[in-house]
Amino acid sequence: MKAYGRREAGFDLAPLDQAYFRRVDAYVAYNGSHILVEDDLNRLLRVKDFAGVLALLDTKIDRHGCSRLNLIRAETLHQLGRPDEAYAECQRIAKVHDADPDVWALLGWLEMAAGRSSMALSLFRRALRVDPGHIMSLVNCAYLSRSQACHAHDGPSEVLGRRVCIATSIPPKHTEITRACVSTWLSAGFEVLSVNPAEELPLLEPRFPEVRFVAAPRDGREHFGKPLVYIEDMLKALQETGADVLGIVNADIAFCRGGDFLDFVIRQAEGGMLFGPRVDIARPDAQAAGLYHCGFDYFFFDPEAVPDLSDSGFCIGVPWWDIFFPYAFLLQGLPVRMNLSPVAYHLAHDVNWSVRDFNRMGLRFAQMTSGLFGVQDPAAVMAKCTASTLNTFIHSQARSACEVLSKRCASVYYDDALFTEIMAPVDACRHLDYMRTLLWLKSGQPSPYERIMGGRA
Repeated sequence: MKAYGRREAGFDLAPLDQAYFRRVDAYVAYNGSHILVEDDLNRLLRVKDFAGVLALLDTKIDRHGCSRLNLIRAETLHQLGRPDEAYAECQRIAKVHDADPDVWALLGWLEMAAGRSSMALSLFRRALRVDPGHIMSLVNCAYLSRSQACHAHDGPSEVLGRRVCIATSIPPKHTEITRACVSTWLSAGFEVLSVNPAEELPLLEPRFPEVRFVAAPRDGREHFGKPLVYIEDMLKALQETGADVLGIVNADIAFCRGGDFLDFVIRQAEGGMLFGPRVDIARPDAQAAGLYHCGFDYFFFDPEAVPDLSDSGFCIGVPWWDIFFPYAFLLQGLPVRMNLSPVAYHLAHDVNWSVRDFNRMGLRFAQMTSGLFGVQDPAAVMAKCTASTLNTFIHSQARSACEVLSKRCASVYYDDALFTEIMAPVDACRHLDYMRTLLWLKSGQPSPYERIMGGRA
């Protein structure tokens, strides 16, 4: 029989001791119990049956315990209008598990809901000391500190007369919704350029007279089976405009109309990049929305800071391009700022990309960012993975890459009367969808999409 020593297969393993087992037992006790009720819990949360959630939890957990399910129970009490009980539950859990940012974030939310902004801000900052990429705390810190972020410069004179040109690729289908979205860009003061395959221009130019169209020198049909535009070709067309600030925005994104977003973009893109997530809305009249933080839909940048991407292989509309693009600026050591305000709105629809392309371009991303992201040999990863485990691996890499962006980029917040008027800050209910953080809308008001579009689309 082979004798195994402490060193095996390159690992230096410390001997097991009671402290190790205590740590493992504590982790399992806090996190592991979630799986016991996960399916039923998610089903009830999806329909907002918080009374049902509470009843389920009270039959499954120790009411006086300290597990993640107890934290979910505290959150449920908050949703049922029982904030004092929720607060007491959170405080009890925080005494045992002070390294969980969700505990401090939920306490922060309860303070914010009670109107105690200073205390809320300190609790969100404590959550960020535990996890600098904690999305809910980043957004609410930015929201509570928004006056500082928005008034960091004096007066609009510095940006007067400066041009900002947005490039996109308008699809020949669904032109009415696209026209409504593009109109929000034009009304905010942006110039608009669309890069398309040459055969699409005769169809689109009469429908979008305010947009300048440029024929793409190539498209992605060879690699992706669709006439998609390569990011390098869009950048080249943008640079030829001579605009002071350049932008790339997906064609189905609508920007809020209020305030002076143009001024904010010019200031924050200086010397680097400003980018941000979208707000997903299931339907135009929806009273709940989700801040999507596993992908990005708008980018503004300084023409002098545009990186040389050579032939990256990324097309607009193919998975991973939106994660790769800000990474390209980070790799140059340029300032990259993430706007965490709900400024960009998107009517949810079925995805148009394939799992195959998601996996292929995920490995391409790993290959091109290995110095920053740590995946040195994508070919070796492929050799070890089956089809299903490769997909799981690439999904985990996407989440990790977005978390790295959250931690490495400066957070800014564009303030707008629309947000104060109809949209509450980011709520604590984080269990419906790991890819989105919920935004609850104040009751009795039209949805933000209706406000932005001037009615239902």
